[in-house]
Amino acid sequence: MKQTLSVIFFGTPKLAVPFLDRLNQEDSISIKAVISQPDKPVGRKHIQIPSPIKQYAQNNNLPLLQPKTLKSKNIFEEIKSIEAQMFIVVAYGNLLPKNILNLPHFGVVNVHPSLLPRHRGPSPIPFAIRLGDKQSGLSIMLLDEGMDTGPLLALKTIPISERETTTSFTEKIISLGPEFLLQTIKNYQDGLIKPIPQDNSKATQTYLLSRQDGRINWSLAAQDIDRQIRAMNPWPSSWTIWQKKGQPIRLKILEVKITSFASTKPAGSVFVKDDHLYVHTSDKALEILTLQIEGKSCISSSQFIHGYGSYLDFFE
Repeated sequence: MKQTLSVIFFGTPKLAVPFLDRLNQEDSISIKAVISQPDKPVGRKHIQIPSPIKQYAQNNNLPLLQPKTLKSKNIFEEIKSIEAQMFIVVAYGNLLPKNILNLPHFGVVNVHPSLLPRHRGPSPIPFAIRLGDKQSGLSIMLLDEGMDTGPLLALKTIPISERETTTSFTEKIISLGPEFLLQTIKNYQDGLIKPIPQDNSKATQTYLLSRQDGRINWSLAAQDIDRQIRAMNPWPSSWTIWQKKGQPIRLKILEVKITSFASTKPAGSVFVKDDHLYVHTSDKALEILTLQIEGKSCISSSQFIHGYGSYLDFFE
């Protein structure tokens, strides 16, 4: 009879929950502990909000650790004492130090939502969409001390659709990823998979997105702006500045459509035609379909025109 695989699961956000849930349902896997980031203060009142992984662990009576750092001797000894055969990492949020990486017999297995070595780092899905990739996917790998540089166990290619957003592609990862991870783990445990080193010459790197990455530069081509808007959905979202009676107001641009209208005015110039809202870029006009005034609800461009049409001139 095959021995049960003992596992410590490292994860934090909503993306990681379906992976933990699938492993927790598997009879051949025993989740010995779950490690998640500490609760973070949210909003003006700084209310401490538990991570989705913490909530799952508590709801399913799984042992939970939330260390502020993995570099302390105490947390190392506590993790070591669990004697898990494999660690599994899905969007934990911090690098694991070498002494922890060396603990489990089967190593530390990581799920990364790109086809490594392309798009290493913290923002692989937005980067794939922003750069116009036709496909991305899932990499199951063994962690080393680098940033997504360890040897590969398995790759799964997932097409990027024409109107893909980070939100929609993440849903594909959630749908396909947990079962793919489980089968990869089983094959690796059974010795059916040999880790393959990554080709570092083909590596590309992503970085942690900030709110400023969402600001639209209307001087770019319409296709580039469209990709940015889809890539920055949901975070940090794409935005522009609208001067209403001389008062700068932040507008989130949520959905656009590339038109066949050639841009004949300076980039950022706004015009209305047949109750549709358009913005000039460096080549073609973009039609704004949905948008959101900061602090208010999402509205259609038609609603925006009816409420503010007389103030429309230019987006910065």
